[in-house]
Amino acid sequence: NKDKAYLFYSLYTAGVVYYLMASLGFERLYLFGSNTGFNATGYNLSVYCVSTCYYLFTIYFLHQGGWKPKLKKLMLYYIYFSLACAVISTAYLVTMTEFNRTAMSIMNGVNMPSSVSGILLMLYINIAYLRSKNKTARYFAFAGLTLILGFAAMIFVNLLRVTNVLADTSSSQVNNLVLIFLYEGGFILQILLFALALSYRSRLIEKEKTELEVMDTTKARFFANISHEFRTPLT
Repeated sequence: NKDKAYLFYSLYTAGVVYYLMASLGFERLYLFGSNTGFNATGYNLSVYCVSTCYYLFTIYFLHQGGWKPKLKKLMLYYIYFSLACAVISTAYLVTMTEFNRTAMSIMNGVNMPSSVSGILLMLYINIAYLRSKNKTARYFAFAGLTLILGFAAMIFVNLLRVTNVLADTSSSQVNNLVLIFLYEGGFILQILLFALALSYRSRLIEKEKTELEVMDTTKARFFANISHEFRTPLT
């Protein structure tokens, strides 16, 4: 289970890196060029990879010992739902012949239920983690809330832009970069906090292992002494 937790952490991190690179246009520059279909499909799959691996990492890291089974069940339901949405949206992208505004609006409509439910679930489980006495779970809570705050800040800035409260400076490109950096910061902080959680968990495991070894040694010495006393005649 520990290995699976590290596996899903690695996949989550790789998905985030690809997603952020795609947001900045790196896939168009260095991977698929002007092929809109490949760009859209890669971006779409990276989004589902990030959301699915996030919850799989959480399950294998925190919930394998029977801790809070209801939260684990909710996350599994979301994973199944997310995978179904991923299949539908990817099939739609593969069969799409023209990438116009209407087509992309349909695409966003397909993805919206998964995105909204994923954010609401993340908020719910992170509040539950904060209220728990599990120190490791609190790392996850702060990591999740960091990402949510990043998205909230991005949405807030975007609303200010749309309502003209925030002036559209020399270019929309600068504003788009500001929006991207807001949730980029959320993702980066989240990955760092997950790394701290993994490190903390590793230290706990090593400590428990050392304590068990000391207990086994003490127990073996105790029984060896008793056995010796039984074998030695009284004088």
